Amino acid sequence: MGVPIPLFNLVYHDCIVIPWNSDFTRRGGWGIPAADHGFLHALLNGGTVYVGIEADDTSLARCRTALDLHARIAQQEMVRHEFVDGDNRRQRTTFADGTQVDVHFDTGDYAISTPKEVIL
Repeated sequence: MGVPIPLFNLVYHDCIVIPWNSDFTRRGGWGIPAADHGFLHALLNGGTVYVGIEADDTSLARCRTALDLHARIAQQEMVRHEFVDGDNRRQRTTFADGTQVDVHFDTGDYAISTPKEVIL
């Protein structure tokens, strides 16, 4: 299987909302590679997430992270996607406002960095 890269999101991120599975107990499904969590793809792509009807507080907090990010960058272009240190399991996206999202599909770790507010 190939390595998924967000070409569709590089082009259409700022005009089409694409929800991802937020269940961190499952991997794969819905076209997501078997070893990946959909939640990490949601973050990487600046997308929104589906929330299960029986979601617990931990799941809801994780969803809030994705939704807060989506609210911030929903209308921002994704301007860059890269493999961190040449590792296709560690990826970074950058959005037009300078927000960067790093994910590590093997460990489940992620980091979201936003630029400082500029007051003119």
